[in-house]
Order: sequence, then structure tokens, then C-alpha cells
Amino acid sequence: MTPTTWLIVLAAVVVVVYVWSVFRWPRKRCRRCYLASGRDFAPFPLGRFVYRRCRRCNGSGWHVRPMRRILGGPLDDGAGVYQGP
Repeated sequence: MTPTTWLIVLAAVVVVVYVWSVFRWPRKRCRRCYLASGRDFAPFPLGRFVYRRCRRCNGSGWHVRPMRRILGGPLDDGAGVYQGP
């Protein structure tokens, strides 16, 4: 086999594994809220005491991966529990 063929096979394997992982773990931790707690804290002086629900993840600490939206399928399984790897 030529090196080009090996690269094509390797690329196909990587794509299949990535698509499988998107369907296996449709959500990922929210990076906007503090430690994926679902809380968006106020600036420094009041930050420990004043917070609101994160707007990006709606207070759940998780959001749907962008590729999952593109590929389709149910965006939320309704469980509301840990969905990470």
C-alpha cells in the first residue's frame, strides 16, 4: 500500500471514531460557567455571594456539542445527569 492510501484509511478511521464519540457523548461541560456548576458569578467583590444561572447551558453545567446539532438526533435525553466520558 502506498503512503497516500494509508493516510486515507487513517483519516476515515479518525472520522468514524469521532462521529461515534459524538453520538456516545452528545454533551460536554460548559466552559462559560464556573467549574461547570451552572452558575455565572458576579465580578470580584461580590463574586462569592452573587450569581445567576448560566445563559449558555441554562444552569445545567452541560451543553450539546456543535457536531451533534449538525448530525442530528435527539439533542437532549432528558436525564439531566452526568454524560461525560
